[in-house]
Amino acid sequence: LLPMDSGTFRLPRMTGGAQASYIGESQNLPKTQPTVGQLVLQARKLGGLVPVSNDLIRSNAPSVDQLIRDDLTAALGQKSDGVFIRSIGSEYEPKGLRYWAAAANVIPANATVNLTNITLDLGKLELALVGNNVRMLRPGYLLSPRVEIYLRYLRDGNGNYAFPEMERGVLRGYPYK
Repeated sequence: LLPMDSGTFRLPRMTGGAQASYIGESQNLPKTQPTVGQLVLQARKLGGLVPVSNDLIRSNAPSVDQLIRDDLTAALGQKSDGVFIRSIGSEYEPKGLRYWAAAANVIPANATVNLTNITLDLGKLELALVGNNVRMLRPGYLLSPRVEIYLRYLRDGNGNYAFPEMERGVLRGYPYK
């Protein structure tokens, strides 16, 4: 959790890196410096309301309140996961990771789903980062449960798992969540 006493949190970020240059004999190196900015995070409120009947409360069944709590916890988790990944953002809802990315950096997946195209699409993702000189300090994949399950059980033409490394929590050498 981040301290957001005033409802906002300012996080410094690098918006551009230093540059290197080749120079001739007895020439001065040109000065460069990274450019910085701020990412301003604003607190948002997520909640859920579950009315419970008096009869259910009076029943004193210990598992009932746990059942309701677990259901509400799952609903809150599902909503926040979806929003943090795909929301366009609004006055009350945070912008998801998908919409923090510049449009030029969004890579559409091939519409024909097969092992060859999936492998090519994963390669395009990696190439986009490396090709834009992104420092690969701690790269990783963020997968929906649906995609994770699909990829974990995807098999090649010989019946072998296409991505057996997923048993170790990595995909193509990078961790995923």
